[in-house]
Amino acid sequence: MVLCAGFLLPPLQAQISIRDLQALEGPWECRNPNGAAGVFITANTFLTQTGQEYIASQSIDIRVYQRQGEQERGGYFSAGPGLDGSTGFDGKRLIIHFKDRTDIPPFDLDVRFDPTAGRWTGSWSFCDKPLEVVLERPHPGEGVHLSAFVGDWEGYSDPTARFRGAPGTLHIRQRYDGALTAWLDRTIQTDQRNGERLSVLSATPSAIVLGTVNSWGPKYKYEATLSGDGKRMDGQWHGDGGGTLNAPTLYQLLDN
Repeated sequence: MVLCAGFLLPPLQAQISIRDLQALEGPWECRNPNGAAGVFITANTFLTQTGQEYIASQSIDIRVYQRQGEQERGGYFSAGPGLDGSTGFDGKRLIIHFKDRTDIPPFDLDVRFDPTAGRWTGSWSFCDKPLEVVLERPHPGEGVHLSAFVGDWEGYSDPTARFRGAPGTLHIRQRYDGALTAWLDRTIQTDQRNGERLSVLSATPSAIVLGTVNSWGPKYKYEATLSGDGKRMDGQWHGDGGGTLNAPTLYQLLDN
């Protein structure tokens, strides 16, 4: 696993607004002859209330990965210098110079985000055209049947439940090969979590099972069924040792 720890250095030093993070978070991919490569952005933002809301602290992790068939490998980067390279991210431009050789080979990435087009452009040695890179949300290839679970889902709590989960939004996309990918946003009091990566453990036309992929703490699964009109998901979060994740259990499909 790759880990570059540190702090943002000028001129790439900035705290990113929650609104901007909602556009930036999650997976962005390009195709290459072997499969696909991508970056996955996750952020934790702690907010303070002093008459008006502002950011007290913020951490951003960037997972870089390569995928060939069912095999995926990658590692995590945090902004700052390191012996194996450097990483800079200000919410508009992402630069990574990676010189080590562990789970993934060395690479150079320099891309800028276009909020209007909803994509990144620039250069990356992992992509099919390394000097004309476009990183986009995962989307199915031609001829792939679109899953009914694809979309953005606004969460809400079951009014009859004893435990009311924190508000949040679930995002599900479909990759070029037809497989699903998912991530979650949650607001736990003053802790705003964007782009929590989830694994899709199974999916049928009417049911889905998602799992948390955190490296520490208990693991949780979300088992849900789709309503007949395809607009609602009804499920529960279950922990390995019991308990439930502090997140919505019911979801309504948002109109995009």
